[in-house]
Amino acid sequence: MGAYISSITEASWSREGEHRAKVRYAAECLISPTPAWLTKVLSDFAFEISTQHNIEHMSLTRKDLFEAVSSAQRMAIGFIEFLQTPHGPGFVAAHAPEIDEDFRLHLIEPLQKIARSMNSVPASMLDARGKIRSGRGKALLPGSMPARYSAAAIISEAVRFLE
Repeated sequence: MGAYISSITEASWSREGEHRAKVRYAAECLISPTPAWLTKVLSDFAFEISTQHNIEHMSLTRKDLFEAVSSAQRMAIGFIEFLQTPHGPGFVAAHAPEIDEDFRLHLIEPLQKIARSMNSVPASMLDARGKIRSGRGKALLPGSMPARYSAAAIISEAVRFLE
């Protein structure tokens, strides 16, 4: 059982043969002789894990996400305040006639709801000391797991199934 995966890279069509050879080798590490279906299953999983890894790689760090959420909340509050001033709506109406008084009034309430709702987002990202929670650098969506954990789970289940 000596298969070691150091990294995951997306295989292009021009490298399909190389990808299949690596997947076939991984299947042989799990069981020999290797059933034909196992190579296809592992290849499909490799694509899914690679996609998940690429999405994870593009994700913001916890700090960047915290700053983006806080900035969006400040901008929403600033926009609400601007729309509630005497000069703000008049300036907007003069330069954007499609934004009439009725539209402006209907825009303020959803913006207020968003700004209020966003209060809990930065707070949920902080620990008891008010610092961004420690842990992995990337912020994942609730219920998702890092690509490497998915890969480990798939390998573990494959070994159990084949045993």
